Amino acid sequence: MRILTTAQMRDVDRRAMEAAGLSAMDLMAIAAGQVVRAVEAWTDSEVSGSIGVVCGPGMNGGDGLLAARAWHDAGVPVAVWLVAAPAALREPTREVWDRAVRAGVPCRVVETAADVTEMQEALPACALIIDALLGVGARVPVTGRIAEAVDAINTSGVSVVSVDVPTGVDVDSATVPGIAVEADMTVAIGALKTCHVVAPASIQCGDVVVADLGVDDAILDGCEGPDLRLLSREAVARWLPQRAVDAHKGAAGRVLIIAGARGTTGAAWLCAMGALRAGAGLVTVATTSEEQPVVAALGAEYMTVVLPTGPNGGLDPSGVPTVLASATDVIIVGPGVGLAPETHAFVRALCASADVPVVIDADALTVCAGDAGGLGATAERVRVVTPHPGEMARLTGRTVDEVQSDRMGTARRYAAATGAVVVLKGHRTLVVSPDGTTAVNPTGNPGMATGGTGDVLAGMVGGLIAQLGDAARASQLAVYLHGLAGDLAAAQRSEWSLVAGDLLQALGPAFLDVARAGARGADPVDRGADLAGLEVVE
Repeated sequence: MRILTTAQMRDVDRRAMEAAGLSAMDLMAIAAGQVVRAVEAWTDSEVSGSIGVVCGPGMNGGDGLLAARAWHDAGVPVAVWLVAAPAALREPTREVWDRAVRAGVPCRVVETAADVTEMQEALPACALIIDALLGVGARVPVTGRIAEAVDAINTSGVSVVSVDVPTGVDVDSATVPGIAVEADMTVAIGALKTCHVVAPASIQCGDVVVADLGVDDAILDGCEGPDLRLLSREAVARWLPQRAVDAHKGAAGRVLIIAGARGTTGAAWLCAMGALRAGAGLVTVATTSEEQPVVAALGAEYMTVVLPTGPNGGLDPSGVPTVLASATDVIIVGPGVGLAPETHAFVRALCASADVPVVIDADALTVCAGDAGGLGATAERVRVVTPHPGEMARLTGRTVDEVQSDRMGTARRYAAATGAVVVLKGHRTLVVSPDGTTAVNPTGNPGMATGGTGDVLAGMVGGLIAQLGDAARASQLAVYLHGLAGDLAAAQRSEWSLVAGDLLQALGPAFLDVARAGARGADPVDRGADLAGLEVVE
């Protein structure tokens, strides 16, 4: 499902109007009708009370005014607050305002502090509030009367539906640079935008409904510029590794995992089982002599080898040639390896010289912090990093708050600087390629915020790269299945009781679920259901 920037959406609107011979007023009327339909569906066709519509001066405000007119004509009590001077309205919003006033729609203009106070006092009495203040072209952060209107909406205690985007979010960067509407539902007009699916802006959107304007898919997919997509069952089903009837374990992918130190041998097991559950044919865990017996005892399905240790008990760099000489398709380094000085040297030497793809996770990410060139990524040497926000902060020299306030920008900049595929974990995990192509994962839940789930994911990424070869596609498939397994496990055990091992048990059902979706195909509503609360209104 393509996700558009502001510029791309404007281009889509222009080309759609040209193709269908529509005016801006026509497009506004279609959008308003879809807002009404979406609200009716969301409220079970009934709003017990009045609808307050808070409008701004642009096309977004025009959408809100037309929706208010539709409800008024249908006998639904409605009240409109225009946070702008009518004389300053742009066409066709000015014409829509004039028509609404002539039709007797209760309309008030909010220009003074007294007007704001009146609106603040009236909004809590509404059954529902429609935020139609600012759309995709607005500048943020919002200030003045618009900011006061946003505050009035947020403090009203009433459910809020935003038209296209919640007022105050930055549409393209998905940041929230100031005060913004906290919507319970957002009706995305025409297509998803970045703010609808990428945190932190997506958190302001609540449930998301895509209002289909009848735009041809070719127009949406033909947009030039950044390629951002929401992963779906239909898409990832096409990437599932297929085995020939005469396949053998060596042909199903060989994975070497460098993991495990004192107290963290569980990370090695989780990672190895993640690779195996993702379909890898042969998995070997390389660890220290002290921990090898423990790691071997944890799992019978993988092999183990011993690497030399240094004076502090870490991995000695003299073991790197042994790793490089192994017959493997992909290397995973990091889960539980520790931070001994010699381990630093080992990880850096490995990343600098390995010709096979390397998945860099956990402690190995800390080793690589502050050295973009230390990953060793080139066009021929594939590297994948799988940081959580804290690790991303260390890699980039930023704070966790800075990373979380601009997740997509941070991941894209790091991918471009290092040449690595970046898997930035967290709410709506991002998979970013060095060219900026970005996929947003809709699966997963807060119960997965528990130790070890990242180790499972690292193993899955490595296992799927070994089978598919394409690091970006394998990473996208891995995060989707990983999150889906978490959702299936939470449905069975609850988010409170979820542990990393539960994901391993749920991976088989997750694969089957995706495979079934691929076999039957998926319509737009199925794709929409992948994002909690997302539907497509046609």
